[in-house]
Amino acid sequence: MRLLLIDILVGFVGFAGIISSFSLLIKSRHLGKHNFYLGVFLLSISLLLLEVLIFWIPWLEYMPQVIVYRVLFYSWGPSYYFYLYYKLLNKRPNEWSFYFHYTPFFLTISAPILLGNIISPQSHLGQLSLNIINSYPLKALHILVYITLGMNLIHTTHLKTKQKRLKVVLWMTVFMLLMSIILFIILFFSKRNLNHQVMIYVVILCILVFVSIMSFSILTSFKKGPSSYFEIKESEKYKNSSLSIDMIKDIRGKLIVLLKEDKVYLDSSITLEKVSNLMDFERYTISQVINQEFDKNFNQLINDYRIEHAVDIIDKVYQSDNKQNKIKVIDLIYDSGFNNKVTFYKAFKDRIKMTPKAYIEKATKYQHANSKENFNYWE
Repeated sequence: MRLLLIDILVGFVGFAGIISSFSLLIKSRHLGKHNFYLGVFLLSISLLLLEVLIFWIPWLEYMPQVIVYRVLFYSWGPSYYFYLYYKLLNKRPNEWSFYFHYTPFFLTISAPILLGNIISPQSHLGQLSLNIINSYPLKALHILVYITLGMNLIHTTHLKTKQKRLKVVLWMTVFMLLMSIILFIILFFSKRNLNHQVMIYVVILCILVFVSIMSFSILTSFKKGPSSYFEIKESEKYKNSSLSIDMIKDIRGKLIVLLKEDKVYLDSSITLEKVSNLMDFERYTISQVINQEFDKNFNQLINDYRIEHAVDIIDKVYQSDNKQNKIKVIDLIYDSGFNNKVTFYKAFKDRIKMTPKAYIEKATKYQHANSKENFNYWE
């Protein structure tokens, strides 16, 4: 009965971890790319629990040539590193960085296919592949490299782990440190009658605690809605952001250049994703700066500039010496970056407090010398 309860606990936590990780992977587009890597990290660890459970069920007779969780281990380090990179630096790494860091994982995950279809486990190459996958020294070196990289990121960004939304960083770091300590204990004491069974239970216990904490935090936050753990209330949304004042100023300055000089708002297909690609920052970071610095969302900011541009066109035409010049509203819509009449009319009326047609009539009648006196709020 005691063993059955342990099996149920391991299975329950494992499935909770998988559900939580998929929630993060699906919602990472809106919650930030760092949560994608947190999802990958949690998924690989949760799958370990489920494979251990399969091992413990006698009638399944699960005895694979390559144990999957030993391969998934090589995804922990890169996922941990990229989570910290996106979360703390708020920018994208080099394009090839992803492939470089995940190469050991891709190579080892291909081993089961090769061993099962091309390479015989009894061959020298097959045995070498198995030895690499199962190598404790290699795993210890691998995790040590990523702990070093992670701690360096934490140190350089002066992380304050007391901040609620940054506690995930602390939990992941502690978990990685515990795994590395266990690996080095196995490595250095394996020839001194070390009880490997006990070490396995210690590893599983650490994983159970970590996955339980993460799953509870994630699932309860999504149950309450986007205003709880990962996305808190709009008024407090970025209260504990890891963005420094200098970084915010830098991003704000680059954003204004894109808007004022490059006039990206004239592209009717412009999106937050496109702007984040142009600026080489994560979309969540750009959204944060817009919310904080301009007190509006991305679409509102873009429409501000589009309406300003439309008003400029009207003013220049009706302030010119050529009194025969006329403006068609339909041309004004597309010339200012909008792609439909409804959105243009609504944005224009919200900001100018009159329809485009009424504004043009007023410009015609009064030459509209002071038409833009209220257009100050995007500076």
